Amino acid sequence: MRYRLNEETQPKVAELCHLIGETRRRLGCLSWEARAEWDHVRCRFPSAEDVGQGFISLSELELAEVRTIVRRFHDLVVRAEPLATGDSSGLRPASQRKSVAAL
Repeated sequence: MRYRLNEETQPKVAELCHLIGETRRRLGCLSWEARAEWDHVRCRFPSAEDVGQGFISLSELELAEVRTIVRRFHDLVVRAEPLATGDSSGLRPASQRKSVAAL
């Protein structure tokens, strides 16, 4: 089913798309388990074509759920990224990182 974007859902979808893009660029710093979880949830992301046409395939409840999942991934990559760039901020090495489901 397709749902028309409205004044309430448009900003939420815009934020979701932004978070997806930011997270996708940093996936390399996550464990392979976390990347597998990302691959599993990717099929729920709104397509650029649908958004461009003013629709998404997510109800408002599903949109909130996907935004929560993507926000968790985004928070995880933001915390893990300094390890990938050599920052010695005290974060755990990749071998000790938890998957998103464990958070």
